[in-house]
Amino acid sequence: MASTGSPDGWTYTVRKIDGDIFEGTTRGRTETLVRCTLKDVAAGVGMSTTFGTGLTKSTDTAFSAYYAQAVPTVCPDLRAADADIRRALTAAELGWADFLKRGRMVVYPPGTSYEEDAHRTMRLQEQNAISAVRLDAQELPDFCSEVERAFGEGGRVAPGLLIDRRRKA
Repeated sequence: MASTGSPDGWTYTVRKIDGDIFEGTTRGRTETLVRCTLKDVAAGVGMSTTFGTGLTKSTDTAFSAYYAQAVPTVCPDLRAADADIRRALTAAELGWADFLKRGRMVVYPPGTSYEEDAHRTMRLQEQNAISAVRLDAQELPDFCSEVERAFGEGGRVAPGLLIDRRRKA
């Protein structure tokens, strides 16, 4: 691959090492890439990969909440726990703004308040989560069961954000 619009230009070379293992090189740096298996995709259901886990819990929380909110578009038997999702999203946005303030981070575009940046960041998390739901649903044959394990009662990602409509309250 090569950059066509960057004034500095760059190339990214990918070499297949074995099966689903690749090596990518750019600007003298080499990284090993491994194609995910269905088991890997299932393990990552509802978890963000865009910010890197651990930057702050607020972006991870927002991604997971938006992910759960989007699930019913592909799993009609599952319903989003709207009030819990709203609480999680409010806490995430306030947490991100606080993270920016405490670290005196530079926000973009210049002149943007920390709160405006936090709001924009949450919209990006929403877009990423909606896209992830669509892609995960295409990849995983048993997607709806996987998300119920991640977000249902006792879920491993964000328990209680999805409710199975087939179960009596």
